[in-house]
Amino acid sequence: MTISLSTAHKRLAGLWFVGSGVIFAILIMRTLADAYDCSPQEMACDPKVAFVWFGSSFLPTLLLIGGVVFGISDRGKDTISVDSFAYRLSMGLSVFYFLVAAIPVLAIRQDPSEALRSSFWIPSMQGLVTLAVGRMFATSQTVPEKPGGDKP
Repeated sequence: MTISLSTAHKRLAGLWFVGSGVIFAILIMRTLADAYDCSPQEMACDPKVAFVWFGSSFLPTLLLIGGVVFGISDRGKDTISVDSFAYRLSMGLSVFYFLVAAIPVLAIRQDPSEALRSSFWIPSMQGLVTLAVGRMFATSQTVPEKPGGDKP
């Protein structure tokens, strides 16, 4: 079973831009609400940690997706299809990544910047997700067939 490459790109891009936008908005709201306001002796409470964490956790994949979606025209993408298993795997891993990434962002009982520092599972998960999503977006490059097919 297959799915249109254009549809797969649009759905994955939508998930990544909306999901990361929600997490970014939560970080901004927590910063504005002084969730990172700690006593001067506590050097760990720093809002910059949250935004550095966000940048390293989401921007590489967002730039990959944005480069493909905005850099390549949609011409011919409706005729290219991709394996629906690869698409579902990319979507599933992405949703799971966002759910796991939300844990340190929503940690209320812990210093937010310390919670983000302790999210050591993010880089290993990010590698798997970027591999799956990158595979979906690398499909947009097709190799033209040789004239005459495979005949000698």
